[in-house]
Amino acid sequence: MCASREQGRSRRALTSLLAGLVVVSVFVTSCGKSGNTADEAGKANFRRPVDMIAPFGAGGGADQVARAVASAMEPELGVDVPVVNVEGATGSTGMTKMLASRPGDAMAILIQDTLATVPAGSASFSMDEVRAVCRLQSMPSALFVRKGAYDDWQDLAADAKSKPGELKVGTVGRDSVDDIALAALAKEHGTKFRAVPYSTPNERYASLLGG
Repeated sequence: MCASREQGRSRRALTSLLAGLVVVSVFVTSCGKSGNTADEAGKANFRRPVDMIAPFGAGGGADQVARAVASAMEPELGVDVPVVNVEGATGSTGMTKMLASRPGDAMAILIQDTLATVPAGSASFSMDEVRAVCRLQSMPSALFVRKGAYDDWQDLAADAKSKPGELKVGTVGRDSVDDIALAALAKEHGTKFRAVPYSTPNERYASLLGG
């Protein structure tokens, strides 16, 4: 894929900031009013369910975090918080659905994979349209291989260098933080993997186990 010079600078800046880190946050629309409001003391006054949108398919980390958080939020908000899985476009499809809802009627789990698409220029939303309300999780990124395939990182890296572009890595989507992490590995270690995007986590896991 070719990128513009400005996109290249954005990628490099984001690489230094995000490579190796996944952040899971809850985002809501940045402005507007609806029947779900808050009083002066800051206590929520919700009168109808609030959708928790997981912008990836069922079974993955974003989905599991969304379900755990939704369950914890329900007694605090006093309304149901159903989880709605909306996959596609590295999370942009789900974010578009959240933004199409009335403010206060929906929120979304936004992971670093989706955030990375904003400076890459492929996101369907901008950061001034959303507001972060809490960070839920942070963890390092990792490459997983089938047990017995490689002894260690040095073994994998040597294979990736000797077969540039042949070793495939299942990713969450185009322009995701996975692509940034792979670019950082290429810059630091000279490895060249082939990124293969999958819209659902189960397909990605199955591709690893199936070779």
